[in-house]
Amino acid sequence: MPRPCRHTTSARPGERYQLSQPWERDDLAASAVTLLSQCDTQIKERMVWHLLLREDELGLRVGGGIGIGVDDVKHLRPLQSQTLTEEQLERLRNLGHNGPGEGTDHQMTHCVPNERDVVVTDEADCRDRRLTREAGCFRE
Repeated sequence: MPRPCRHTTSARPGERYQLSQPWERDDLAASAVTLLSQCDTQIKERMVWHLLLREDELGLRVGGGIGIGVDDVKHLRPLQSQTLTEEQLERLRNLGHNGPGEGTDHQMTHCVPNERDVVVTDEADCRDRRLTREAGCFRE
């Protein structure tokens, strides 16, 4: 049975984003842009609002990728079924200007290794790992 989370459900994505490797952040933002580009404007705006509420950098990156800025969403209010914490209300008042959300003082302890960034010492190491120039083995 999963243990209960001590954080609000909206805090976890911001924390996870902060703890991610740069390439993971890039992939997440690019995927969100690709998928949200297919949505109606109201959905795009609401999703950017939610992202900004938790993590400025992610919200600004995704919003920039789909042409929606802070000024386009700052008028939105929480959904009728949403109850925001005091911290979230404060972030809402400063939407897009809050800085990093939770997670900046934590360290990821269960991250999958970054297999994209293999550091090798010489050409023999490349052969042993069966890497090629296309895989980034021979760095210049």
